[in-house]
Amino acid sequence: MPPFLAAEPICGGRLRPVLVDCPMTEQQLSLLYPHHRHPSSIVRAYLDFCQNHARRYVDPATGGSAPTR
Repeated sequence: MPPFLAAEPICGGRLRPVLVDCPMTEQQLSLLYPHHRHPSSIVRAYLDFCQNHARRYVDPATGGSAPTR
């Protein structure tokens, strides 16, 4: 499971880290979509979700990964 998905359950005690000596490589995510004057509600909801979810894991000062808790 990628660290950004596992961080919250690990901190909450619902998961335990395993294979700590074999970390996953960091990957970049790009979200490209054609700009529409009035995007559909499903596209808008997905874009909002991605932006809100990514903010929790990106360090705004560097644009890179924020330290895990």
